[in-house]
Amino acid sequence: MPTRLPDRYHLQVRLGRHNDLEEWLAIDSALDRPVLVRFLGPEADTHRVAAFLESVRSCASVQHVHLAEVYALGSDETGAYVVSEWAGGVTLEDRVHAGESIPVDEYLPNAAGLAEALAMLHGAGRVHGAIAADAIQFSAAHPAKLGGFGLPSTVHHPSEDTAALASTLQRAVTMGPDVPPSHVAAGLHPSIDTALDAAKGGTLDAGGLAAALRSAPSPSARTRQPAWSWTWMTLGGVLIAAALVLAIAGLALQRDPDTPFLAPGGVDRVVSPSTTTPQQSVLPVGQTPLAFQAAVLDPFGDGIERDEELPLLSDGNEATSWRSEAYSQPLGEGKPGVGVSFTLGDTAPGLIEVIGSVGIRFEIGWQSTPDEAWERLAWGAIRTGEASFPLPQRPGGTWRLWITDLPLVDGSHQGAIQEVRFLP
Repeated sequence: MPTRLPDRYHLQVRLGRHNDLEEWLAIDSALDRPVLVRFLGPEADTHRVAAFLESVRSCASVQHVHLAEVYALGSDETGAYVVSEWAGGVTLEDRVHAGESIPVDEYLPNAAGLAEALAMLHGAGRVHGAIAADAIQFSAAHPAKLGGFGLPSTVHHPSEDTAALASTLQRAVTMGPDVPPSHVAAGLHPSIDTALDAAKGGTLDAGGLAAALRSAPSPSARTRQPAWSWTWMTLGGVLIAAALVLAIAGLALQRDPDTPFLAPGGVDRVVSPSTTTPQQSVLPVGQTPLAFQAAVLDPFGDGIERDEELPLLSDGNEATSWRSEAYSQPLGEGKPGVGVSFTLGDTAPGLIEVIGSVGIRFEIGWQSTPDEAWERLAWGAIRTGEASFPLPQRPGGTWRLWITDLPLVDGSHQGAIQEVRFLP
């Protein structure tokens, strides 16, 4: 039986077990709000109970919007409990397990906020000791919250705490692979990679990590167009007013088909044919993609997947693409996946870039010979139209882009890959 709670808290749903703590969703009847209740059971010895109570008390003394608030703490002969803020019930670990990384526009403010919260803990002489993806709650419409107070400590120094947070923030983007976040999420600046690496290496404390994340260019800041000056706004207003006057005057006049300044009649509507200007890819100076031979991989289907479009993967034109077929159900339900293999001769690439439909999830694999199993080297999803991964040295053999999920478009699951680039 769980430790007895004050009468105001009513257990509703058992959420599971987190290490040696049992978690419940409960209702605080006095304030009519949901709360998270975590129990330390009777199997815990006196030293563990004392450590649990001390950890929760020390963390509860620090207040920050990115720290889960503690409402109540208690113990008796059957164990101990803590009642804390309910932040939606979804952890970063849940997101990683589901393959859902933090959206790019939400990553920087929440990552910096978590680092600031940790810096406040350290400033108060506290160490969290158990930072991991399952200790951070991040649900829709809620700021990310560092919780997990009272879990058994795995580290005991602030620098280890900071390193654990940096690793967790990296994993929240990459979904596991130890690659720079900016290589996976195109909207993230490379300075974020540098800050996280420094924090993991022990050369940047939590406060420094927070400052570095706050100062990193945000995606919106890089894409925002310069504001119009008052001179141009005034001129634009004059031109719009003049156009309106001409349009109204034209409607009142007899229509002359040879006069281009009069408003056209309602039935004589001319639609000019639309044209598309090819968009050429822009590569860093001095980097030329490696040549490859591509082939469709569809071992669980009919063996073909728009094979005739494969040359478009390397034509340097992002307006063209190789497209998947349209599937009535998600990949994984009908078949495990579909993909493309690439042979580059004896060349060993150092980086792969994939440009395609947002929402495509994929794996990068390699095999030395056709009869060997694929070595899974990286995996992730296209979040902002492109993703890139550094590759380990693998000369020769065959590379594989294996698609495991496709976005839902017009009632079917389908996607397109515009370009695949292997770079030295």
